[in-house]
Amino acid sequence: SVSKQIGTEFNAVIGWGYFKQYYTSIDYKQNKFVLYKDYQEPQEVFAQIYFDNSTTHLSIPVTINDMPSNAIIDTGSPVTLVDRKFLAENNMEKPLIKIGDKSIPVAPYLEDLSMLSDLEVNTIIGGDVLQLYKVFIDPFESTMFFYN
Repeated sequence: SVSKQIGTEFNAVIGWGYFKQYYTSIDYKQNKFVLYKDYQEPQEVFAQIYFDNSTTHLSIPVTINDMPSNAIIDTGSPVTLVDRKFLAENNMEKPLIKIGDKSIPVAPYLEDLSMLSDLEVNTIIGGDVLQLYKVFIDPFESTMFFYN
């Protein structure tokens, strides 16, 4: 049903359970994922963050208008989304997302993301952000780098 929703045919989703076994480089702009057995040093780091490696999904800490929050990295989503209810509950109108101490220059779409509440996530980082940076994931040190 997701395939029909987004208008792209696919038969499987390769998720965090698979990727967490490798160092992973994501170059969304070039449509390229590279899995490494050995560590690769990222260059020109924009932001470095630590994440919880014990979950079944890749979520990272972010802030929305300086309030701590969690986001899922979703390479299948073309846009970044923030939960509308989270904003209303915290008296926010326009969300400003930061990864580490760096502001992300993308205006997220506001949607109902209540289906993610069990995961303690209220933001989806999508392709509009991922195309701005390359991403390197070190699952062994629970570190993610956004770099130019």
